[in-house]
Amino acid sequence: MKKLILTVSVGIIVHLSYGQSDYVVTVKGDTLHGSAKILSYDIVDRVQLTVDKKKTSYTALEVRTVFMDSIIYHSIRHDNRYEYMRLLKTGYLSLYGFRIEKQFSYDGRYMVKRDGDAMEVPNLGFKKTMVEFFGNCQSVSDQLKSGELGRKHLDSLITLYNLCIDQNTKQNSSPIA
Repeated sequence: MKKLILTVSVGIIVHLSYGQSDYVVTVKGDTLHGSAKILSYDIVDRVQLTVDKKKTSYTALEVRTVFMDSIIYHSIRHDNRYEYMRLLKTGYLSLYGFRIEKQFSYDGRYMVKRDGDAMEVPNLGFKKTMVEFFGNCQSVSDQLKSGELGRKHLDSLITLYNLCIDQNTKQNSSPIA
């Protein structure tokens, strides 16, 4: 009896996990479920959503978020294009992966602050550029200047920066007595 219950339970879990579909969130806030596929061949990326064998295409200007294969993609403006970038790390400063020209993987790195400031992670002049970008957080800028943190510590840099911004925001948002 125990084996039967275990077998049925595992079957239900497997069925439910495979039954989950992709979805997109439009700029109007609507959530559309189906099978999603990102198409990148124009100035504005598109996402093709298939529902019951009917395919509908939406531009990156119409769809804000794509959830596909358990990965989140956001529509981001980059180099006069609107493209879907893979969300790698979220916070006040979010890190995204983007497709470098003529490649299929999301190997490029792009950082976006909630205030709209954004920058591609540079290869050349990393320290100088990043010190300027992280300028409103002295502790992170100092660690970059001293060489304690560098390009290979990008994940840590973003975490420290988000913590710094969070602490500064909490200090500045205390109630007035």
